[in-house]
Amino acid sequence: MIRSLGLFSSLVLCGLIAMMLGLGFTVFVVPAGAGRDAVSGAAPDNLKSVLVQATQNGKRGVLVLFELHGCGECRRLKDTVLRDPAVRDFYQRHFLSVSLDLTSSAPLVDFKGNTSKQIEFALANRVQVAPTFIFFDADGEPVTRFAGPVRDAQEFLQLGRYVAEGAYENAPFRAYQLRDGSQ
Repeated sequence: MIRSLGLFSSLVLCGLIAMMLGLGFTVFVVPAGAGRDAVSGAAPDNLKSVLVQATQNGKRGVLVLFELHGCGECRRLKDTVLRDPAVRDFYQRHFLSVSLDLTSSAPLVDFKGNTSKQIEFALANRVQVAPTFIFFDADGEPVTRFAGPVRDAQEFLQLGRYVAEGAYENAPFRAYQLRDGSQ
């Protein structure tokens, strides 16, 4: 019977059955094109395996976006800046990216293989605002942190170039921006 209903109807039916049985079940309907941004694709529950995959694929490292459910700036960022084709292409070429919820108690294996929760990982990395981006190198060490709103796609591309070029070793991002001609 489920096979003939179609995917959406099947999910709704499964959800209703689970509710009647007292099981927790949530159905998320994802709009077409969702997930096609600069921060998508990698499973956020095992950062160690994401790092291994990044290294095997010749990436500079891993970009972690810490966001918060209901954060307007996070939503704006994902709906505009991260969907820009130039941003998406650049970040997918240079980094593997994951998105973590600042307040989630979902399990997480960190870059060193330790198990904790997403919220504990965020606190251990001194994340205090959403959105926050932390770039981790091939050893799983944080090399650049950007907290708060991103102005536009151009600024986010600059940030990516700053990390990809290794400019963080010589100057803070603001100095790099000024040298690059941005205000």
